Amino acid sequence: MLRFCCVFLLLIASGPCLAQINSLESGIAITDPAVLTHLEQEGYSIGALLLPRAPNARVMKNDTLLTGPLTSVLQVLTADIKNLPQQSRDADARRVFADPDSNRLRFSAELLNDRKAGFVLVGIVNRMDRAFRIVDGVSKYDLCGEMRFLYRFTYDVMVNGHEVSSRLPFTLSVVLNARNKGDAITCSEIARRWQRAGTMSSTMELMAFLDAADGPLKYLKPSQVDRLEVNLQLFRLPASEKPHFGGYAEYLLRVFRRDRPGAPFAVMRMENEIDHERLRSDSGLLQSFKTWLFKPDQIADLDRGLLDIPWKYLSVRGLSVSPGGASRSGNLPFSDLLTDAEISAVLAQYTSTRKLNAIRSVEGFKRRLNDLACSGCHQVRAIAGFHFPGADPVEEPPSNAVHVPASAHFFADIPRRAAVIDAFARGLRPDFTKGFSARPDPKFKDALAATTLFDGWGAPCHAGADASFANWTCRQGLQCEVLHRAALSSGMGTCVSAGVPRIGDPMERGEVTYMRYGDDAYQRTEPAGPADPDNYEVPPPPGDRSDYVVSHQGFRRSDSTGGFPAGMLRIQHCSDLPGEAACGRVAAAGFNDCIARGEVFKECLKYTDTSGLRACDRANPCREDYICTAPYDDLVGSRKMGTCIPPYFVFQFRVDGHPRSFVQQFMSLSAPR
Repeated sequence: MLRFCCVFLLLIASGPCLAQINSLESGIAITDPAVLTHLEQEGYSIGALLLPRAPNARVMKNDTLLTGPLTSVLQVLTADIKNLPQQSRDADARRVFADPDSNRLRFSAELLNDRKAGFVLVGIVNRMDRAFRIVDGVSKYDLCGEMRFLYRFTYDVMVNGHEVSSRLPFTLSVVLNARNKGDAITCSEIARRWQRAGTMSSTMELMAFLDAADGPLKYLKPSQVDRLEVNLQLFRLPASEKPHFGGYAEYLLRVFRRDRPGAPFAVMRMENEIDHERLRSDSGLLQSFKTWLFKPDQIADLDRGLLDIPWKYLSVRGLSVSPGGASRSGNLPFSDLLTDAEISAVLAQYTSTRKLNAIRSVEGFKRRLNDLACSGCHQVRAIAGFHFPGADPVEEPPSNAVHVPASAHFFADIPRRAAVIDAFARGLRPDFTKGFSARPDPKFKDALAATTLFDGWGAPCHAGADASFANWTCRQGLQCEVLHRAALSSGMGTCVSAGVPRIGDPMERGEVTYMRYGDDAYQRTEPAGPADPDNYEVPPPPGDRSDYVVSHQGFRRSDSTGGFPAGMLRIQHCSDLPGEAACGRVAAAGFNDCIARGEVFKECLKYTDTSGLRACDRANPCREDYICTAPYDDLVGSRKMGTCIPPYFVFQFRVDGHPRSFVQQFMSLSAPR
């Protein structure tokens, strides 16, 4: 299987982003929108999985689904959306949501049960690598791990005579056990079916095989549904409200499980997502957790990335924040619960008689812990807080279309997952060991050599001398730059161009100061000089071309622009573009004001400029905090590659600006079309 993977890597790195056939994820995931649309129509809609005997299960919309099997889910999410923004750990968020007029900046709960909204299938992922877990005394190894059906929330409504349709920043993953205990099919057979799917030579051949009697999907049954996993953008503050960071967003993470088919889904504690506040306020519980964690068996599991924290220490809810990923304290739930002295002493005692591979320092220990938490993983090499938003069909306008279906973290992890599937296929015991979320295990470096996913442009790196991250280097021609320096994430950087900056490179550096857990401040340090909203100095472009433009992080009131994390170098036209660039569009002055006025999104596109931007595809992802949008075939200088822009310039990745965000449009949403 790894041999196939290497071939696909070479194919995709040398040309445009391919469809599902011969793509990076072949044999691991199904991501082609055309294939997924076909499968949804053939019985793999969310309704067919959760309410299979309903007469309209194949075309079930939210007004049926969320008032049936997902009623309890709807109630919990509605309460979270109503109450959590004003309780945010972030001081600016609490200030903003103290004003009732700020409702437009939060997810529109009214859409959750609107009859014009629904869930669309955007991916099916083989997670046999999850077979190492034991849940409720049942080994996931006996169940062959998991299969995940991922759905995006979408709507299609009429507003003031205009049709408005879009996906929203909300994914719902239906997680199935790969088999029921006692099923005749074996783990080896399941793995071999997925491997065979990866060898299909055409889309039609793949479609026919996926649902064939001997294919990887036909044997699946609704009784295998184990749980639901929710990830939604709870709210987003524009750069004008969070000027120094260039904006701010919080993402809500929830998990629900039912005890039998047809039963209501109940909230469950989340895997490795510790209850930070409860542990901090209960010294006895915290000491109990440390006693458990510091035992040799737990340290060994942590080193391999396989730690499974007991439920009594866990939370029922997770929150992750952006931008800034690993520099933000809200994404590092373990960091202020364990002292460096405690960790150092435990590591010294452990390594006196045993060997550790990944953890070689106090910082490595803490990084491993935070990686395993839901909130710690969801912002690492992610796409706007998601690891699998799904690609859009070709008919979606490029300005609102995702080009790459999953995050850099997902694609970088494919060789490891392929090795697990291959071991199952051959009847061998897989090695479930994982690398860090930000950096794959070095043993998979060669499998990723034809991509930039391991140590190429935009990859995470380490700028210090910490032993746990000694091999987190950048390939030739690149250098490791710390873009958001933070005491809680010391030395963590990004591989960028060495010497003269190139298209897509960062142009600003700054420091994140930890105020309290989940509340951070940012100060720009490079370039030096005033960086306040009323006197914001845009960083100067390099001098080897006169047509460079610097898109800046901080908000500048004079022209109402900003919001590019760490700044971004681009070219102000699409002629004579260098090899790393493609032609795309960026928001210009007036775009955010247009959205705030409640204009239809397509009308606001007149406030955009064509520009030479960083080109991207599966094998060549964007920097952290950027998204790869679809190619613009109608623009001069366009290529069959996407372009990197901040995700909140894409309509489907911001909660504000959608119809239900505006009270005056509530009635028109429900009007007959």
